[in-house]
Amino acid sequence: MSASTWLVILAAAVLNRVRGGGFFGDRLPGHPRFWVAPLMGGLAAVHHPPLAAAALGAAWLYWSLLPWGRWYTFGAVTPDRPPTTFEAAVEVLAGDDHVLAFSIRNTIAFAPIWLVHPWAWLAGWVQTALYAFAKAVAPPAIFVPVAEILTGALWGLLLILT
Repeated sequence: MSASTWLVILAAAVLNRVRGGGFFGDRLPGHPRFWVAPLMGGLAAVHHPPLAAAALGAAWLYWSLLPWGRWYTFGAVTPDRPPTTFEAAVEVLAGDDHVLAFSIRNTIAFAPIWLVHPWAWLAGWVQTALYAFAKAVAPPAIFVPVAEILTGALWGLLLILT
C-alpha cells in the first residue's frame, strides 16, 4: 500500500473520532459530523475524481445521521427517551438483540456504498464486529472512542476501495 493510502486510513480514523466529539470535536460549533463530512470527501479525493469524492463525503454524512444511541453499547446504556420511528422499526426486526439491531442499523447506514458496490453491505456487520472487539479489549471508559477510531479506519478503506 502506498503512503497516501495509509494516510487516508489514518486521517479517516481520526476524523471519525472527531465526529464522536473526541480530539476537540466537541468544541466545534454545531455537531462535529457537519465539519467532518467535507473533510471525508476531501480524503476520498486523494483516490477519486471530485464528484465521486463529494458523493462519498455525502455517504459518510448519511451514515453518521442515522440514530444508533440505543444499541452501540450492546445494552450497557439505554437512552432516557422513547425510540425514534427508525429505532422502533429496527427493534421490531431485532427484538431485544442489541447486536442484531446495531448490525441492521449499520447495514442500512452503509446503503449508499453498497448500492455502488454490493459487497460493501458487509461493512455494517464489520462495524458491529469492530465495536464488539473494542468492547472486549478496551477498558469500559474508552471502548467507544476505540470503536470510533476503528470504524473510521474502516471508512478510510471504503473511501479508497469504493
